[in-house]
Amino acid sequence: MGSRIGRLLLSYILAFSFLVTLATTAFILFSDYKRGVSSYDQSITQIRSSYLDSISYSLWNFDIPQLESQLIGILNFPGVAYVFIESSDGTIFSAGDVMQGADTRHDIELTYRSSGREYSLGTLFIDLDYADLYSELQSKAINILLTQFVKTFSVSIFILFIINRLLTRRLQRMSHWADQFSLKHLDQALEIPAAHTKADELDDVVNAINHMRQTLQQDVVREQQATLELETTKERLAIAIDNAALGFCEYHLEQDKFDANSHFASQLGLTSPELEQLKHPMDVLLNALTGSEATEQRERLHQLLYGRIPRVSDTYQLLNQRQQLCYFDITFQITGYQDNRPTSILICMVDKTHETISSQQAQELNINLENRVAKRTEELYDEQMRAKLALQRVTQQLERCQAALHNQRHSDLSRLLLEELDAHFDPQQQAQLDIFQQYLRISISDDTSTMDLAFHLAQWMEQLSTLSAEQKTVQLPLSLVLEENPRIFQFMMDLLIPTEAMAVTQNLRVTMSTDGLQGKITVLQSLTEPYFDQRRYALASFIAENRLQGGLSKNWHGNDLSIELTFGLAQISY
Repeated sequence: MGSRIGRLLLSYILAFSFLVTLATTAFILFSDYKRGVSSYDQSITQIRSSYLDSISYSLWNFDIPQLESQLIGILNFPGVAYVFIESSDGTIFSAGDVMQGADTRHDIELTYRSSGREYSLGTLFIDLDYADLYSELQSKAINILLTQFVKTFSVSIFILFIINRLLTRRLQRMSHWADQFSLKHLDQALEIPAAHTKADELDDVVNAINHMRQTLQQDVVREQQATLELETTKERLAIAIDNAALGFCEYHLEQDKFDANSHFASQLGLTSPELEQLKHPMDVLLNALTGSEATEQRERLHQLLYGRIPRVSDTYQLLNQRQQLCYFDITFQITGYQDNRPTSILICMVDKTHETISSQQAQELNINLENRVAKRTEELYDEQMRAKLALQRVTQQLERCQAALHNQRHSDLSRLLLEELDAHFDPQQQAQLDIFQQYLRISISDDTSTMDLAFHLAQWMEQLSTLSAEQKTVQLPLSLVLEENPRIFQFMMDLLIPTEAMAVTQNLRVTMSTDGLQGKITVLQSLTEPYFDQRRYALASFIAENRLQGGLSKNWHGNDLSIELTFGLAQISY
């Protein structure tokens, strides 16, 4: 490949250089020729100005030696080969080689003026020979041609070397890679030696080829995946058609033959061999149609067979070859044409017999059910009226129970207050009476608002100055917002953990959690000796049950007292 390109390129370069050299050489030689001819013309002009008068004078005086000397002097001018004078009386004086050829001849009239009169003495003839000019031009042409040839050949060899280094070797590598290129060897990248550090056009071509190879490789992978998916889809479709009991058939009009699967044959009440041997199968299928819409359906299928409509899909009633009434969803689709006439029709048949029969039975059952429902509705209406009367009686009983419960709650509070008032004159019970008075003030004011219980519990724990930070542990959620009087919960905590109990408390742990419907506050006290105020606990239990919609429980583990306070998350003011 490299040698062919080299020879062709060398021939083109040499031919073009030869033409350019010929043109430039011809121009140079023509210019030199014009200069030489011009110099010869200048010699004639110089002869006219320098020798014409002296020659005329010598010829007038018949000074033959002087005249010959002057003619020999004219021979010294460039290109003058022969010179002679032909006088008016026929005498000829000459100098030079008369046998040497002359390329051009100049004649000059010789005259002499004497006493105001001009006399014609004869004619001076000068023969110019361009042989020296031609010889000089030939020598120069040979030198120019040789010099241009050597220069052109040297430049061509250098250009071939550069082309071989920049192009030929890399093109040979690309040709070798292209010969071995195939879809089975797409992993092999095209690599060529770099001509220099900067990328050139061939490097761009290599990058484009490698990019094309990668794209082709990706396309091949996608095509393989698509082929595999197509094969998988075909297998799944075949399995799905077989499992779905889909009747599948292709009707060839020219052969008047069904090419169907076993499901299609069984749906017509035939076996596959019987269907293959069936004559005029489409007529058999059309004659099997029955029902109120059979005539219209046959007309549409005849239009399909004539190619007037491309597709027909409907629900058909068929009386199969076993004289069984069946229901099918059938689709007829033209898949091939010739001269605008159908050649093949695809038929897909789905058996809907069981569904249709079941639907009919369901309709009958629905009618029976509607009748029963109507009858039962009347019965239920009578029962509803009776239940409404019973509900009114139950509602009245519930109202009486709620009133009794309300009275009972007030009776419990009254009982607690009565017990405290009975002990009013006991100085030791004065503090307990103050607690009841504090609760009554809170209840009467009832400053219910939106509060963050977690924040208030944290503040309450910080106010316990009798315990150090190491003795107090709090585990609370980030926030717990509800509608309640903040003073109620602070009062409850003061009831459950009185100041007297703090004197014998080693550690205090308060945690709070929720379960979606209720919240729970757990207080765990580690005491140096058992301490418990039953009166405070009774009031706290009353508040938890009647106001906070919850409850209160306690449990002893040695000197450790655990109290759990539950409360409703949707609080209603008391």
